[in-house]
Amino acid sequence: MVTLADWIYEGGAKMHLGGLESIAKAYTKKHDTLYGYTEEFQKKGIRSGILAQATADTGKIYIAVLEDGTRVVISPALAWAASLLAESSDVRLEYIAKAAALPPDASDAVRSALKETYRLKTPQPMRAIVQRARPSTARPPGSGGRVNVTNPKWNAAGRSLGRIGNAAAGAVVAIEVYNIYTAPEGRTLEYTAGASGRFLGAVAGGRAGAWAGVKVGALLAAGAGQAGPQAAVPEELVTVPVGSIIGGFIGGVGGAIGGAYVGGALADETYILVTPGEGRF
Repeated sequence: MVTLADWIYEGGAKMHLGGLESIAKAYTKKHDTLYGYTEEFQKKGIRSGILAQATADTGKIYIAVLEDGTRVVISPALAWAASLLAESSDVRLEYIAKAAALPPDASDAVRSALKETYRLKTPQPMRAIVQRARPSTARPPGSGGRVNVTNPKWNAAGRSLGRIGNAAAGAVVAIEVYNIYTAPEGRTLEYTAGASGRFLGAVAGGRAGAWAGVKVGALLAAGAGQAGPQAAVPEELVTVPVGSIIGGFIGGVGGAIGGAYVGGALADETYILVTPGEGRF
């Protein structure tokens, strides 16, 4: 026996909203007495069935958009951020160890040279942030510090960057594991290759984009008068304008997204070439 619930389910999956009134009336004439349902209840039931189906379909669309947005934008940005923060932290920790190894009677010039070496190793735009906060590598006048003791606040910040970078890397791994887990049957390896290509591309593209963004931001700031007379001074001695930092982050995210796209496409094409007949096409 076909129940009203069965009929509503089929109607919700197959029928258009414009035919609800005639469908409800036809069903009422045939089955109202037998099942004791009112015409109004049937109309609402049919509408609920179709609404539920439409809601489910809409939800699938939203989920698909969210998944695509996460893969195309969020994951690459996080990958670059994880690389940026982890590398910046490593540079700071290495600098701490090198500075601690200096003899207590070492000159300020030795310490300044060491600081400059590791400052240049710091990736952009973190380097721009450091340069803006401390334009000079010389010890601040009257600080009274020792050449083999580094700033505890900057040391703590460096360690924090490492922890945040690890968390960002964990988020990227989780996203890509989900993408691989939900891959269509038989395409797990292809999705794994694509994830690897996107990650490597995001890191490389983000690094290049951040470097370019810092340069462009500095030029725009100089053109707007933010850099002042220091615009002609070598980069290492310039008080970095805010535009450089903003440009670095914008360029980094944009480069990461573009790099992930290119890296993923290259990984897909490589997979197709090395696995004939098993690719997407």
